[in-house]
Amino acid sequence: MPRLLLPAPVKRTEVVKATTPADDVKSLDPAVPESVAISTQFERVVVIRIKKQASLLTAIERHVAEQKIRNAVLALGVLPDNQSVGLKRFDDKTWRQA
Repeated sequence: MPRLLLPAPVKRTEVVKATTPADDVKSLDPAVPESVAISTQFERVVVIRIKKQASLLTAIERHVAEQKIRNAVLALGVLPDNQSVGLKRFDDKTWRQA
């Protein structure tokens, strides 16, 4: 009789450290740089545009499954209806206002 092998359960523990009012009023550490740039390569970029009042989670889950995305970094941008933003595009060593 064949034996059925099941995956072992995974135990996960989340440690949450709440800040205190004393932590909130601390000044920034001068040893930490103001910004950091990291160069990397991406295999692909998927842009998902979601209609107003649509479920954000449902849309992301659907497109992740459709596009077979296994690892991702989400960069979300939300603007009020009456605002727009001018994005800068990089094109062959020149920056221009979009």
